[in-house]
Amino acid sequence: MPGDSAQTDAYRPLVKSHYELGKLFKIHLTNVLFTMLTLGIYRFWAKTRMRRYLWSHVEIEGDRLEYTGTAKELLFGFLIIVGVLIIPMVIVPEVISLAATASPGTQLAVGGLQGLIIFFLIPIAIFRARRYRLTRTRWRGIRGGQTGSSLAYAGTSFIWSILNVVTLGLAIPYTRTYLARYRTKHTWFGNRSMVLDATGRSLYPALFVSFLLYFAVLAVFLALAAAIFFPVVQPLFEGGMPNPEKIKISLGTASALQLIVVFVLTAVLFTFPTLWYAAAEVRYFASCLNFMNLGFELDTGRWRYVWFVWTNQFMASLSLGLLLPVVYKRYVDFYAERFRYAGSFSERDLSQSDLGAPARGEGLADAFDIGGI
Repeated sequence: MPGDSAQTDAYRPLVKSHYELGKLFKIHLTNVLFTMLTLGIYRFWAKTRMRRYLWSHVEIEGDRLEYTGTAKELLFGFLIIVGVLIIPMVIVPEVISLAATASPGTQLAVGGLQGLIIFFLIPIAIFRARRYRLTRTRWRGIRGGQTGSSLAYAGTSFIWSILNVVTLGLAIPYTRTYLARYRTKHTWFGNRSMVLDATGRSLYPALFVSFLLYFAVLAVFLALAAAIFFPVVQPLFEGGMPNPEKIKISLGTASALQLIVVFVLTAVLFTFPTLWYAAAEVRYFASCLNFMNLGFELDTGRWRYVWFVWTNQFMASLSLGLLLPVVYKRYVDFYAERFRYAGSFSERDLSQSDLGAPARGEGLADAFDIGGI
């Protein structure tokens, strides 16, 4: 963030990264080893250790961030949530199912209710985890914060999700924009909050393009499937029955490698329309963000953004998490290079936050294993 520099319309880099892959790998591999040796108990210390390194090696206007959270806060938050919520949520449906063994309908209803509860709790977990991280983040001694209600956020998210289904995805821009505005207006740094002046209708061109891309990908998938499997089922279309010998010959021509290539290619292609829309969304939201008269932009093309996310996902998944340090560095480097700000503010207008901070960590997010870094 700028100091008292003169007002300018030129966009300038906001963040500078000081990550070193060697140190990141050392921390990550040590964390993996001790987490395995302690059967997962060390993961709270592992997460805290990694966050302290990541935060402290991000520079904004000559000063680095600081992470003040502790492993004990994360551990106590996790234990309380497990004892108060997760265990009862698992045990009670099992007891009801056992008591209603003669009624499959009841068991199905209980399972559905359990799924709805989890679906409702996930936004709560995300919102509360975000609050914890913001309150444990400091820059020049000033900490972040978050107001708002996690229950209100989850309820709104639940209702919008239903609208997404009913409208076959047409409500997605309004859903995403409304939730982003809610998160942003309740995000504070010191005594100042942020503003996201975005509207859902601005994202409809990108949504319609993504729909067309989904149809194109589906057509590619059907063409590939037909090329491989049509010889097997062709007799059915001719009023006959498939010949077992012909089936063996036809499937033999489609090697295991071909099937794997088709599966992977289809899986990758089906993520493309979503990422195409996400690229438009993240750029638009960045341009609509305002904090103390600062404007922002994310200078990236859609193809670049899609490729960036794809390569990160492949490195993380194909390496079974061993390349996560590379992903962390690439992620911060990407935004350090392309996320920029314009304008200036006086630091005299920024003072310490007087918002309350949670005493415990991200219990619900850790319980669902969606806490991440």
